[in-house]
Amino acid sequence: DWKATRHNLGDAARVFDDIANTFGSAQIDDAESLATLFEAVGLELQDMSRIEKRRKTSPNLFSVRDHLLSVAEILQENSVAETDDHDMITSFVGVSDSFGRLAERYS
Repeated sequence: DWKATRHNLGDAARVFDDIANTFGSAQIDDAESLATLFEAVGLELQDMSRIEKRRKTSPNLFSVRDHLLSVAEILQENSVAETDDHDMITSFVGVSDSFGRLAERYS
């Protein structure tokens, strides 16, 4: 049901906005870049939540995928040990792959 999907997309957008705000005030390397990427994901999801009728949303989905891959790359560059943040990086890569598959499915 598209109405429920729109609601869930809106919820996810708010979560990513909260994550962006958290990183925006964090005192870690590349915090601002990460905040910007999370904010961009939230905006893409918010755009999709405003679509009245289900239609192709692949441009947004491809953008979300690309933003999450960039998050994973930044985390990888900043890890100080091989095992540092491995699960988090793997999770972002996995989620970005899922958005990519959705984008291909709905394009």
